[in-house]
Parts: sequence; structure tokens; C-alpha cells
Amino acid sequence: MAVARVGVEEEGPIEVRVKPGATSPPSELSEGDDTSESRKRTDIACAKLFGRRQYDELSWGEKQRVDVAAVFEIRAVDYTTIVIVVLYSIVIFFSLAIDSCTVETWQAMALSQMKYVDTAFLSVFMLELIVKSFAYGAKYYYSFVTVFDAAIVVVSFGFIILELTVRAHARALTQCLAGSRRQAGPGSFLLPAHRVGLPSRWLIL
Repeated sequence: MAVARVGVEEEGPIEVRVKPGATSPPSELSEGDDTSESRKRTDIACAKLFGRRQYDELSWGEKQRVDVAAVFEIRAVDYTTIVIVVLYSIVIFFSLAIDSCTVETWQAMALSQMKYVDTAFLSVFMLELIVKSFAYGAKYYYSFVTVFDAAIVVVSFGFIILELTVRAHARALTQCLAGSRRQAGPGSFLLPAHRVGLPSRWLIL
């Protein structure tokens, strides 16, 4: 058996016999060194948001914000964000290449599919913006780069919503004009596309 001396009193040293293969009790220092990675991320997020205030001193809502902000301290999340941005850049260049294509049929079909891909990427960026705004609050917009990035995402997403809304109204108008043409007969008078303020290509969506 191994013998460990753990202290000395007036009567002499106190011996604790440890069986072979058994581990000695951890010290307070080792307990501090064994802090989990999740706790470290939480402490970093708490310091960024609330300075010197401790996590246990926060309210329930503030703790939720810290927990969400701690997720963005994970290195894998940063790498995933970078990969998504790179893929979205490839999608943009690919869309520009398709737009310059001379084959109109293939071009229209490809651009229609790329529009769904573009919407999916922008939805992810918009969700990230909303979650980070909840977690970091106004501090998230202290950087000019962050404000510029957020403005691009919001404007781009707004254009997509506007385009979808216009397309929906164009389809409704197309159906209305088609129904009126069928009811009125071949000799009736209908307003052409430019008289109702819409491009002619929208009337065939």
C-alpha cells in the first residue's frame, strides 16, 4: 500500500493509506482547472454582455440571452458560418454566369431554381441576425461591419418578400383577366398588360 502524508499536527504526522490503483482526492486547485468548456463559453458570453456581473446574479431573461450567446462562442459554429458565406458567394457568381447565358429557355429554368436557393441562404442569414440581436442586444450593432452586413441581409430579404408578393398579385390578376375573357367572349374589350401597370411577362406566370 502507498502512504500519503496529508498533514502534520502536534501529535505527529497523519497517515492516510491508499490502496494500489486508487486515486487520491482532487484538490481545490484541480477542481478549478477542470472547468468544462461549456462553462467557459458561458463565462465569456456573460462577460461580453454584462461585464463583471456573475451568471448566478442574472435574471431569467438575461440568462437565456447568455446561453444563446454562448452557442456562438463555439468554434464549430464560426466555421459553419464561414462555410455558408462561401457557398452563398459561389451561388451569387453562378447566378451572374447564368444571367449572361444566351440560351433563354435554359436560363429561365436555371434562374428559377437559383431563386429558391438564394431565398434559402437569405433565410438562414436572417435567422442568424434575429438570434444574435436577441442575444447581444444593441451591443451587436456597435460595429460598422455588423451594421453593414445586417443592412445587406435585411434589404435583400425584403426584396425577396416584395418579389413574392408582386408575383402573387400578378398571378391573381392573370387569373382574373383570364376569367373575364372567358365570360365576355371573343368580341369583348380587355385592357392590355401595359394599361394595368404590369409587364406583359408577369401575365403568364
